[in-house]
Amino acid sequence: VTYKVGAPGRHWIMNSLAVLGAVHAVEGDLGLAGLALAEMAPVQGRGQRHRVALGPRSAFWVIDESYNANPASMRAALATLGNSTPGSRNIRSGAGKGGSAGKGRRIAVLGDMMELGEASPRFHAELVDPIIETGIDLVVTVGRMMACLAKALPGHLHLGHVDSAEAAMDLLRPCIEPNDVIMVKGSQSMGMAKIVERLKALGEKHSKKTATG
Repeated sequence: VTYKVGAPGRHWIMNSLAVLGAVHAVEGDLGLAGLALAEMAPVQGRGQRHRVALGPRSAFWVIDESYNANPASMRAALATLGNSTPGSRNIRSGAGKGGSAGKGRRIAVLGDMMELGEASPRFHAELVDPIIETGIDLVVTVGRMMACLAKALPGHLHLGHVDSAEAAMDLLRPCIEPNDVIMVKGSQSMGMAKIVERLKALGEKHSKKTATG
């Protein structure tokens, strides 16, 4: 069976194989299942994409992973961000590591992962490995536990550390450049969705200026 998955990320591909296995087990129609998988799209807080205009011919992308986070889902989201292509029309495609001047960067805004117990500091600090491996260009860390990751990150990758989602936006806003791809992820109680909404609002402000200008 040849099929496409509408949502980006290796983890969605693995999930799709499980779906097809279940369909096959009950002797269902694999062709219809494949068509359904092609129509699947990321939902709010779980990988939804937003193009945010900065000007008539410039924009950046936001990947909304703000609904929740654990070590496995954080690694999956970082891998998806690493596989994105800053500056392309479709950030779901492309490969390669690291951005370059004028072509956009891969930026991860990461909030605390909750309810990890005594191992929480280690789980947060260990995210440095997938960040480096996937070619993320910059990281903003948010929250008490993410301070452990902040200490582990090489200085050139760490844009800054803040205690709250509100403060993260203040740090991030002046640094955004055209073609950047910004992924926002953290446990729901960290309020990372506020960052997503404020990033999207930057495009709304541009639209209002254009309309009144």
